[in-house]
Amino acid sequence: MPAKKYKVTLETHEREYLHQLISRGKVAARKLTHARILLACEESDEEREAKLITIACSKPPQGRCRWSVRLLADRLVELEVFESISHETVRHV
Repeated sequence: MPAKKYKVTLETHEREYLHQLISRGKVAARKLTHARILLACEESDEEREAKLITIACSKPPQGRCRWSVRLLADRLVELEVFESISHETVRHV
């Protein structure tokens, strides 16, 4: 059974709290790790989504009149934005 995937969206005050927690460094290592993971998940979702949008808005490959979700998925893997990605995931974004 594949792992469930959740989208991490933090409010401004939550993000600030996590950054303060990490910068203090005087809390349990487990709590610091969780804070770093939450921040990394949110930041990488935004960066990757921005790359996808940039590619989708660019000129399509030669011989094509527009980008398909499969072409976008292949391009994201070529650019090493993702190790692998399904065209269905690209469609959802």
